[in-house]
Amino acid sequence: MRLTVICRSARESDTADVMEIARHIWGGEDYVPHVWKDWLADRKGVLAVAEHQGRVIGLGKLTQLTPDDWWMEGLRVHPEYEGRGVASRLHDYMLDCWEKTGCCAIRLATSSKNESVHHLCERTGFEKVGEITYFKASVLPDGKNIFRLISINEIPTVIEMIANNPHRDLTHVLIDLGWQWTSPHITLIEEAVNEKTAYWWLSQDSEVKGLLLFWLDDWENTEARSSPVPMIKLLICRPDEMANCLLDFRRLAAVMGYDQVGWMAPFHTDLVNALGDAGFQTDWEGSLYIFAKAKE
Repeated sequence: MRLTVICRSARESDTADVMEIARHIWGGEDYVPHVWKDWLADRKGVLAVAEHQGRVIGLGKLTQLTPDDWWMEGLRVHPEYEGRGVASRLHDYMLDCWEKTGCCAIRLATSSKNESVHHLCERTGFEKVGEITYFKASVLPDGKNIFRLISINEIPTVIEMIANNPHRDLTHVLIDLGWQWTSPHITLIEEAVNEKTAYWWLSQDSEVKGLLLFWLDDWENTEARSSPVPMIKLLICRPDEMANCLLDFRRLAAVMGYDQVGWMAPFHTDLVNALGDAGFQTDWEGSLYIFAKAKE
């Protein structure tokens, strides 16, 4: 039986109820407690909760990633109330907020096994635009670094390379911002260049033959892995050169002092083969589906 709930903007006083929900997610390892304060402080996005009889039993976050793109994330429902339409109400509430204030495109990611969210996306006009799986590899402390930092005045060239990429289907042409995927808006390129995480991949003659952007994942730092992990944000090169570029990325990370590299990579046969040839492996049993909806 569907539950009667009130969907509204979250308040700081909802924190205790939200922490109780998070306690039941992923064996108590949910990321929501770590980002909850930031979500509350985000004035550009929407932090929504579902309230039932004075108790918050669900939540969801709508985040503006660029002037053009939005991201829907953090959809949670207390286990006691699952299967009673709460997630659907929250999804519709956030989508309505985006329809009124957002523009261009909205996306979300969910497990390939989460059929209930797949159906929810289909009902509300989302289309599956990609499938992604996590790959990782140790660094290679051998060979020279054949990457070069991209300068500010080279950003137009970066934008041109992205726009003219003839292998768009191989990588979905989405930038990974850390469990958030969006189109490569110029503001994100500028940010990567300023943070010195944007590189040209060079030939032995120092000619540009590829583009690499990465971000640093320090979410799961442990005693066994004390340094952050460089994660590929965007990679563009010839498909037949992909394995070589990935090998050189492992070398670049070693030069920079890291222990491991990773990529939430599009689940494309040619790309998976290149990852394998470059020594990357995955221990995921499933994958993530990315769904998108464009403003009509």
